[in-house]
Amino acid sequence: MSYLVFARKFRPQQFDEIVGQDHIVTTLKNAFLKERIAQSFLFVGSHGIGKTSTARILAKALNCQNKDKLQPYESCDKCSSCKEIIDGSGFDVLEIDGASNRGIDEIRNLRDNVKFKPMHGAYKVYIIDEVHMLTQEAFNALLKTLEEPPPHVKFIFATTESHKIPQTILSRCQRHDFKQVTLDLIVKALRTIAKKEKIEIDDQTLYITAKNAEGSLRDAESLLDKLSNSLSGKITLADAIQILGLTATSIYYELVEKIIARDAESILSILKVEEENGKDLVHFMKGLVEVIRDMLIIKVSKHPERFLHVPKEDEVKLERLVHDISMKEILYFFTVVQNTHRAVKYSPFPKIDIEAALLKLALREDIKELAEILAELDKLKKSGLSGTMVEKPAAVKPVIECKETTTIKKTVSSPSPLPDVEKPTTQQPAKAEHKADIQGSSEEIFNKIRDQWNDIVRSAKDQKMSIGTFLSFGKPVQMKGDRVTIAFSKNNKLNKETLDIEANKRLIETAVASVTDKKVCIEFTINDVLMDENTKPTSEVDQEETDSIIQSALDIFQGRIVEQKERT
Repeated sequence: MSYLVFARKFRPQQFDEIVGQDHIVTTLKNAFLKERIAQSFLFVGSHGIGKTSTARILAKALNCQNKDKLQPYESCDKCSSCKEIIDGSGFDVLEIDGASNRGIDEIRNLRDNVKFKPMHGAYKVYIIDEVHMLTQEAFNALLKTLEEPPPHVKFIFATTESHKIPQTILSRCQRHDFKQVTLDLIVKALRTIAKKEKIEIDDQTLYITAKNAEGSLRDAESLLDKLSNSLSGKITLADAIQILGLTATSIYYELVEKIIARDAESILSILKVEEENGKDLVHFMKGLVEVIRDMLIIKVSKHPERFLHVPKEDEVKLERLVHDISMKEILYFFTVVQNTHRAVKYSPFPKIDIEAALLKLALREDIKELAEILAELDKLKKSGLSGTMVEKPAAVKPVIECKETTTIKKTVSSPSPLPDVEKPTTQQPAKAEHKADIQGSSEEIFNKIRDQWNDIVRSAKDQKMSIGTFLSFGKPVQMKGDRVTIAFSKNNKLNKETLDIEANKRLIETAVASVTDKKVCIEFTINDVLMDENTKPTSEVDQEETDSIIQSALDIFQGRIVEQKERT
């Protein structure tokens, strides 16, 4: 007993039965009504959307022998010509596989046979499927015949890859681009087949079957055929998921819930169960991409039902998922999952890649937009808390309350250095409790700071290496009241500007207090009359650390020190 699969049994036989290609059907119908039928056609589109079926219907309409048909584009399906085309046994309509007849010899035979007139119908029709598989020589041999075919010959080419066809062939064909069949039309077609075959199946199962066909009506019919053969009686959603090797949408919704909740343990468990059930992990990630895409639609659209093809109960679940997360997080989810889906197709360890991606989502930090980050950085910069040389405010507490004073002016003309110390005058403003913090005279404190300067620099480095390194290029030069001035040469202007940030000044004051047990305020100046040795690090230890920094830079950038030769 012969059995016809659904894809063949329910193949359309009339133009009006073609699903989802109304724009092409209308054009071909008008061509018959106006008697302006092209000499060659090119049908372009993905697999399973009706290219070959349309070609056969067109051939039948051209060769139908029934004179009583109501419209010229109809076929009676009863005359000898129509029956031969339906059975594939006719001599007037020849279907050629371009993949297995791609050489120049086959095309030469075709070219020699086109001169013979049809046996029954009005036209001899050549249907070449996957025409892009022909060789360049075969296309060249076909070119002249295609340009000036005999009046009784029609060519119909079908292809999924039109970009592989030479432009000389394309320019001689009337091109029709087939589009993928929408999900709703596929579900409608499957429902019609199920009714005719007396298959009991609910809409949700029809939906997941149609969705898995990815726009191909033929694939959807084959899947329904598989389900009907595997099950007797009613086809349930659980049965369809198991037989087709799919993942239930409820699993995806649960997985997204765990990602939102940052539940890494549950995420790994869900993925482990799917793998143990034999699910294709690449296809699993594809389904997750689609779910997150639906979440995006729910989040941005006021009328998501226009763009979603999901049951109403699934739409409610999606709305609940997106309620507690931001658009930025959903976009982040989509980017990570989409990139992972692309990568696992070619990965030798797809499970590990998927686990890492899902854990990356679960262990994510709070996501902020770039504008927010820049605004925060700008705010920190204005408050003196930004930059690599700035210590966090909580890490440094000011030892005393220091007021702003006028910065010491840069000296360039005086031949003598600044005095080491200037004794405070009686007019120096200071509160009583402030004076109590300064134990001993200014001269004694200054001398102690100057004598223990290397220790102060080390203490600053212990708190923050970069601050201590920059400080080592300076020298305490004077003290007025409770303010110690540290001078830098003009060559170390960057050091001075970096340290002159409020938080960095507090760090240095803390270093001074930790070494000398004296609380002072720090200010900086540029002084060009400092001796050359004062512009160098203040100790051999500083020089060693400077050399270490240079060596680290050489290691990072794979560089080397080049000695500069003297010019002759």
